[in-house]
Amino acid sequence: MKVMTRWLVVAGLVVCLSAMAVPGSHAYLWTGNSYYNVSYTNSPYSSYISKFSYYLNESFRSAYRVLGNRGYLGKITIYFYYEGPASNGTYTVANAPIGQQTINLNTYAISKMLGSAIGATIAHETSHILFCNYVNGKYWHNTSTNMWYYYYMFTESLARYTGDQSYLYGKRYSTSTIKTNLKYYASKTKLIISWYGVGNYYYNLKTITDSNLVQQVLWQFQAMGYYFTNGYWNMGYGPLVTTLYYMRAYSSTSGLYLRSSTYTTCRTYFEYSFYKGYGYRANAGWIYGTYNNTSYLYGRWYYLWYV
Repeated sequence: MKVMTRWLVVAGLVVCLSAMAVPGSHAYLWTGNSYYNVSYTNSPYSSYISKFSYYLNESFRSAYRVLGNRGYLGKITIYFYYEGPASNGTYTVANAPIGQQTINLNTYAISKMLGSAIGATIAHETSHILFCNYVNGKYWHNTSTNMWYYYYMFTESLARYTGDQSYLYGKRYSTSTIKTNLKYYASKTKLIISWYGVGNYYYNLKTITDSNLVQQVLWQFQAMGYYFTNGYWNMGYGPLVTTLYYMRAYSSTSGLYLRSSTYTTCRTYFEYSFYKGYGYRANAGWIYGTYNNTSYLYGRWYYLWYV
């Protein structure tokens, strides 16, 4: 997950703290939570565990409930690594590799964060893992570079919503705050960004030199997440859950639908998943008409959040 600024959030749930040495690896494995293990290579890292362990139950539950209690395949293992900021000042707080039950936390970032903010980060990354598990993401997200951007725009918007809205100790932005910030930065860049485009920009965020564009991308994800969930945080939103179900179905057969070797076929079934859930094709890449055409889901979202 890429961010521009540190997160500031508060309080959480208590879990026990215990660790055991992993034979032959010179590492330790903390197993004190029902949903996560934490692997670390030296004992000073245990201070990070003490910092965020209080929040881990809610980290998992917030991600799970947004997706309608879907995608859980067992415990997730958290690792630590170090990476400094890019030349434009952005830095990666954490990542969750596609198709793996793992989260990597950047100690450069989390050393500056409150435990509750690290909990929000873990909630965000857990959303990516559960999403990928449920929609068989490892089989179709990278059938082409273009499909990666489609995949990424959807999972990132849901993860943003999870970490900032559904997570009980998150920022809980109001809709007016999200809309005001999105429109402000759009007025600076003079850009209207498609859903596909925001996935593209975000994937390449470290190379963007315009700070206003970076902020527009981040606030657009907030608006998208709120729209896809309809602001629900304590249960799966019906249209979202149905969309996820069809993405799962369309990615179940090798070589077909979302797993086709043909990009336009993949895109068609990505769009059709939204039609089955929300009643409208997404028009994520402005494929059908103009961006403000409310016959498509993007146009309806644009009317609510950009106008």
